[in-house]
Amino acid sequence: MNAINQTWLDKDAEILEGPRPALFRGLSVQDMDRLYDACQTETYVDGQTVRRPQMLGLVEEGALREDMDTDGVPRLFALTFRGELVAPHGPRTQATRVHAMGETRLLTCESGTFSDLCVTIPRLRLNVLQLMHDQLDAARNWHLLLGRKTAAERMASLLYDVYRRQGCPDEIAFGLSRAEIGQMLGLTLETASRQLRALQKAEIVSLPSRGTVCVLEPQRLLLATGDMSEQRRAA
Repeated sequence: MNAINQTWLDKDAEILEGPRPALFRGLSVQDMDRLYDACQTETYVDGQTVRRPQMLGLVEEGALREDMDTDGVPRLFALTFRGELVAPHGPRTQATRVHAMGETRLLTCESGTFSDLCVTIPRLRLNVLQLMHDQLDAARNWHLLLGRKTAAERMASLLYDVYRRQGCPDEIAFGLSRAEIGQMLGLTLETASRQLRALQKAEIVSLPSRGTVCVLEPQRLLLATGDMSEQRRAA
């Protein structure tokens, strides 16, 4: 077995449990052996262009950024973190480019091999479909919510989303300039910088270095997103 999956695999466990990617949910140790034997591992350095997989592409370590050309100008379109799937090659992705953010490792599988795996591991197909559905649903909800939020709520929402998707670490590696953050949020550079400083001044986050954010008060950051108020109104 490839040693790189030891983070998510307990040899003594019959069924995988714990904070592992949804792709591995319900898979046995034997299933994991077959999966890693059939798939390939690709490693990229910071800024390197990532080859889109035909079918399966799971971020094992690091993160990816997806840029879309708009009138010849690249604009940040999406971020993909550890445990998430990168969209496979297809018509929707032809206008986009994917690059590694820091040293990044992908687990990839071509379409024919994946079809064979799904015959021997039926749960795998279900996991992939569920994970893709969840990611698409999250992306759709994200864009719908941004249209209803203030600048302050947008900034808090982005930081909390990244914090949650990276596993709620003490320090999140952001890897984005403030101009790029503004692009994702539909804000100017000045507004994005002002909202980030406001969260820092309120001691909700700290900014120890460029591209790094420490979430000091996760609950207050969640409240700043406005989502709790939205849920109360809906109830």
